[in-house]
Amino acid sequence: MSTENQPMVKGSEVEVSSQEEGLKGAYFTALLKENTTLSAVQQSLLRPVPPEEEYAGVVLEEGTVVDAYLRDGWWTGVVINKKLEDNNFLVCFDSPPDIIVFEKTNLRAHVDWTDSKWVPPDLKAARELGNKKADACVMNNETPQVITPIAKVSAPVVTPSPPVIAATPTETEGQLSSEPRSKQNGLEKNDSIPPHKMPEEEETSQVLSRKRRREEEQQQHSDVNETEVSSSSSHQTPNVMMMNSAASVEETPPPALLKALPFAKRSPYWKSPEAKEGYKTMPQRPHFSPLLAAAAEYVNHREWSAVGMTVSFYGFLEQVKGLKPHDSLSVLCSLSESFVELEEYGFDIGAPQSRIRKMMSLKEEQAKIAEEKQCLEKKVDEDEKRSRELAEEMDVLKGKMLELQRQEAVAREEKEAADKRVVEMKASGERFEQKMEDVELEFLETASAPW
Repeated sequence: MSTENQPMVKGSEVEVSSQEEGLKGAYFTALLKENTTLSAVQQSLLRPVPPEEEYAGVVLEEGTVVDAYLRDGWWTGVVINKKLEDNNFLVCFDSPPDIIVFEKTNLRAHVDWTDSKWVPPDLKAARELGNKKADACVMNNETPQVITPIAKVSAPVVTPSPPVIAATPTETEGQLSSEPRSKQNGLEKNDSIPPHKMPEEEETSQVLSRKRRREEEQQQHSDVNETEVSSSSSHQTPNVMMMNSAASVEETPPPALLKALPFAKRSPYWKSPEAKEGYKTMPQRPHFSPLLAAAAEYVNHREWSAVGMTVSFYGFLEQVKGLKPHDSLSVLCSLSESFVELEEYGFDIGAPQSRIRKMMSLKEEQAKIAEEKQCLEKKVDEDEKRSRELAEEMDVLKGKMLELQRQEAVAREEKEAADKRVVEMKASGERFEQKMEDVELEFLETASAPW
């Protein structure tokens, strides 16, 4: 099955292949836009997002060539084993050799975009090639490290952002803007710890969080495995760690870890948060236990991170107190999310979160009142408009009435004049009658006069 003539137009979601060293072969999701001022990309590096029907029916089993969603991009690998107990898959990558465990939701069967249509690989040939690659991965990793996907990284991690690319007008019309999908796949950056800049910004440290073995958790609930650390270039292919939301990395640390800070409190910068007003009214006793998962080279930075988080906490308290009624709801949401990030380090966020929720409720009520007020103002405007129209009609009618009154006065005068003339003419008629009688009498007298 193949999909032909899948359009790539403005506003459509596409995938972009990068030619950077260490990123070749990976595809990153982007959005096609116009009027770009960003870098150009050849049209041959673009393809539409594969429709789900192209890979939905493929059964993922050992030797299946797949695309795995990792580090905000899709990387080609081979399934080497399926962990039946939790429906996860071990996927092998050969550049460099790596084995990483993925949830099924972050995998899709590999398909190729050839001659403007989707072409699925020959399953038999692809599986044979996949089995060879899987065997090579296992040989290169005699005891492969099972890297559990994680949702949050406690140590500073420098992750290369997916490229933001724009196509030239002569190649592909529009602009491509990257759309990170880390939140969709359970990956999330931890911004609460300042990133540590490595030389030439090339090194990135990946830290595997402490986790307890399930058997030991059931028996003792106290032992914690050794922290495991791996480092690689920021441009290397998928040797990164992820966190499964169901994994035990979010478990509460053993009581022994809660009693003492994971660092010696020596920094003079502790005076900065301790001098704030909120420190006196809301003292905190954070445990900072997630900092124990930091890599060896970051041990000296634990206290710095703790100071930064403490300063941030009391800074957020001041921001809450400084909120104004006209501040947007997004500001409240951002503050709430910041407090949630600090909660896992032992900060008591109950009071500020309760206040933020109260203010959110008031903001919703404010928005409702504003909407009702807007509806009322709209009705007032409509009635005022109708009132003005009626006033104009009344003015027109008054003008007509004045004109009619003038015409009435003229008609009255004319009528009175006509009546006067009638009286005068009737009087004249009586005189004419008298004269007529006089003439007739004179005529008779003349006729009867003697000779």
